[in-house]
Amino acid sequence: MTDGRAHWAEQLHQAWGIEGDLHPLAGEFDLNFRVDAHDGRQFVLKVMRSSSDHAFVEMLCTAHVQIRTRDDTVPVPPVLPLPSGELWCARPDERGQPRFLWLLAALPGEVYASTFPHTLPLIHELGGCVARLDRALVGFTHPQLQRGMKWDLRHAGWIAAHLDRIGDLDRRALLGRVLARHAKLLSALSGQPLAPIHNDVNDYNVLVAPEEDGTPRVTGILDLGDLILGPIVAEIAIAAAYVALDHPHPERAIAALVAGYHAETPLSGAQLELIWPLLLTRLAVSVVNSAMVAKERPGDSYVVVSEAPAWRFLERAQDFSEARMAAHLRAACGLPATDAAGRVLAWLDSSRGSFAPVVPADLPSAPVVSLAFAESAMPRDLDQMRDAEARALGPDVHGTAAWIGRYGEPRGIYTDAAFRAGPYRGAPRRTVHLGVDLFMEAGTQVHAPCDAVVAVVAYREGHLDYGGMVVLRHTTPAGDDFATLYGHLSSAMVDALKPGQRVARGEVFANLGEPGENGGWQPHLHFQLVAAPEAMPANWPGVADPDDLALWRAISPNPAPLLNLPDDRVAYRPLDTAGITGKRRDRFASNLRLSYDEPCLFVRGWRTHLYDQWGRPHLDAYNNVPHVGHAHPRLAAVACDQMGRLNTNTRYLHPAQIEFARRCWPRCPHR
Repeated sequence: MTDGRAHWAEQLHQAWGIEGDLHPLAGEFDLNFRVDAHDGRQFVLKVMRSSSDHAFVEMLCTAHVQIRTRDDTVPVPPVLPLPSGELWCARPDERGQPRFLWLLAALPGEVYASTFPHTLPLIHELGGCVARLDRALVGFTHPQLQRGMKWDLRHAGWIAAHLDRIGDLDRRALLGRVLARHAKLLSALSGQPLAPIHNDVNDYNVLVAPEEDGTPRVTGILDLGDLILGPIVAEIAIAAAYVALDHPHPERAIAALVAGYHAETPLSGAQLELIWPLLLTRLAVSVVNSAMVAKERPGDSYVVVSEAPAWRFLERAQDFSEARMAAHLRAACGLPATDAAGRVLAWLDSSRGSFAPVVPADLPSAPVVSLAFAESAMPRDLDQMRDAEARALGPDVHGTAAWIGRYGEPRGIYTDAAFRAGPYRGAPRRTVHLGVDLFMEAGTQVHAPCDAVVAVVAYREGHLDYGGMVVLRHTTPAGDDFATLYGHLSSAMVDALKPGQRVARGEVFANLGEPGENGGWQPHLHFQLVAAPEAMPANWPGVADPDDLALWRAISPNPAPLLNLPDDRVAYRPLDTAGITGKRRDRFASNLRLSYDEPCLFVRGWRTHLYDQWGRPHLDAYNNVPHVGHAHPRLAAVACDQMGRLNTNTRYLHPAQIEFARRCWPRCPHR
């Protein structure tokens, strides 16, 4: 053995009576060894730095004991006492200097950073584990909890004096903005209650292992070396920072972790709003610390292990809205997008029936027509909406007759590249309608439901876009702001309205546009409620990604109250997958099995893809039709033609059977 392993193996044997082989593990200051005992057991031997004192080791060991005693479901390794019952001991290193030693049971799994994929259920589980860890630490006391340290996010301002270590001026400016935001939240942070927190749940301090079916599970949370007395929101922000690194959907990853924590220990809206800026602060401290330590210890890969992904995320995060991230976290925990949004929704509900009609139509008796994936064959080509289809979505209307398109409805009609998340046609896309559509004749007048001020006026001429669009701002009697969005208006209104212009309740401020000016659609009004305008992007989207639906339902809830209608009147009702599965089980023989533990419910097919009811595309490389593709227009036409003539078996003669055989076996001698 080299690098002291033989010495520490001997010390381990003398102290604990365990013989085994030692293998170095990474660590910033202390020595860590995996012990493969000769009797087959595995341990982790901790050899503390020479400057460490017994109080620090005492805190670590007793914290482990309390966690395991309070909740043995928390995947923190247990401390193995010496035969004397003590939790640690002092042993000399090779130079005769005393070092503190303690021993932990080894846990199964690989570090989170090296296991993939990082699924949202796994991240949600990690959030719950962290919450239970924090709960198990409640009441733990030790003087060392209040020691000063560089990783305490309450005191992250120390990095301001070291920004010159960052050579890139753009990156230095980025860190300056993070610090400025941190300074503004200090008063709110100081009002948070303090508790013992791990303070370093990073991607190298979490172990993951697969279950028998391959499902990844959290099997360990390691290294309490940064344990301090701090705010719970800092604990969550730190863990969230590391699950976000290089994740393809960092917002969803952060939301999954926070929702997992909230499911175990409920969080307030004020706490949730602190998580995003604290997350950025943690990564800022991390990259500055890496820059400083790298100069002191060049070649030490451990101190810069997270530096590159942290910079990638910090640079990417400049495009994220703090208000929208807060709304995302609140929605993931079942809270309104903002406290004000909650009050707005309560006021709208209590005022339902008192708003001025938005259009001159009898909406309570107007038919509701489905454009949903599961109920409509529109469009035939799910890669491209034809102009003729966009101009004829539903029944013809005349005069003041109207029909309604539903809120929250997943539709296949949003085929333009602007709706797709990637450059290819099979990419996931935004499908879920965030407003209510009121289909009426072009030129129909549009009225303000309540007093308003014009906030946005735009003409969006892109294909399948809004055409003429207006956003009105409203204020409740309690002083809370919300907005309403009106799309597919005539181009004339662009010149007639100006931002800041007041519009009275019931006043006509626009009219519906023709297809040539409303994005190419059959004339209708897209009417959308925005309960949290500060969280809305500048392009005011009217369609959402189904995987972010909780967020967008919180920002843009059902606008039925403003139409003086019950919510159910205009809301899409999703198919009940569990109920359909149960009914199938009751009515089908058991040998007709479904694929997958969670059965797939597909409602449309097009070419190489199958689509679920929310419009998510699934590449079909398994079914029995990939060689021709789903809904092939030519085959559909041939089948339709034949079904209109005859549908029988081969017990009867028909010339089509002979022609089919000839084409299948063209070299048959009897052709």
